[in-house]
Amino acid sequence: MISNPFIKGDFIYGVDSYGEMRCLDLATGDRVWEDQNAVNRARWATVHTIRHGESEIMLNEQGELIFATVAPDGYHEHSRTKLISPTREQLNRRDGVVWSAPAIANGFIYARNDKELVCASLLP
Repeated sequence: MISNPFIKGDFIYGVDSYGEMRCLDLATGDRVWEDQNAVNRARWATVHTIRHGESEIMLNEQGELIFATVAPDGYHEHSRTKLISPTREQLNRRDGVVWSAPAIANGFIYARNDKELVCASLLP
């Protein structure tokens, strides 16, 4: 609902309005799988995804930075860490949210909530 779906190979991946990540067959629209691990289930739950080679960099609405791979056989999380704290200005429930999409430039990720902007290195 808030984040964009993306195409990878013959499949399209996205998050529904309750935060459920889904994989659909691009040719038929048939659901291949669904997974609730990237973001807690809630109305309008959000996770933004940026493709990174064959894997993905995600920022969920709890402000967690996730490195994962999505494929026709499922969601495979590699690591997760807190990047930024949710704020209550956008949604005064669920301990707040981070609904802004992150940006990546020159090996750094930028994320913002309603109070601050953070920058973190993605370089090893």
